Amino acid sequence: WNTGLTLNLAIPVASFAESFRYQAEFQGNSTWLWSYEYPFNGATFRTELYGTIVGVGTVEWEMYIAQDGGFDKVLWCEGATRDNNATASWTLYHKPYNPQPYMQVDYVKSNSTGVESIRYTNIIPGNADKGNYIEYRADNGGTLDYEKFYDIYQITDDNLLEIQWNEESNGRVRDPKQYQDNEWHCWNEDFLDVDC
Repeated sequence: WNTGLTLNLAIPVASFAESFRYQAEFQGNSTWLWSYEYPFNGATFRTELYGTIVGVGTVEWEMYIAQDGGFDKVLWCEGATRDNNATASWTLYHKPYNPQPYMQVDYVKSNSTGVESIRYTNIIPGNADKGNYIEYRADNGGTLDYEKFYDIYQITDDNLLEIQWNEESNGRVRDPKQYQDNEWHCWNEDFLDVDC
């Protein structure tokens, strides 16, 4: 997951981060455009980031990227932020010479509980791993038994690996494929196995 995300998100993440250095220009119809060039990894990229206000607290986004001397302008990601950025969903594309859907990213933040989550789902058409996801959650409000959570789902085995832990103490893991059961397996603050 880390390799796939790092390789395929490097250009759009760099492009989006660069947008904060520029002023948006109003395009009419509740749409704003950030347009700029920037160097990255020895190449020059041109980005157009559109944000369209479609309701109270809701913005739809589209980011187009072109590489000088490389690929033409392609839609690299699109999505929406809602509830004043408390939720967001993005579709990311890859292979700029033949763009195709790559990753669905969903983010949720609960203002009442302090729980935040982000899920990355494989949406590559025809890919055997389409539907695989990794989700990270953090309980920033102290409302749950554990502070951090990872869920990793592998569709080919229909297996959900769940990891839950507290930063300075204990945790537990449930992995039907690895342990051949559906039970929680726990560790203590010394990272030693203990009864749950």
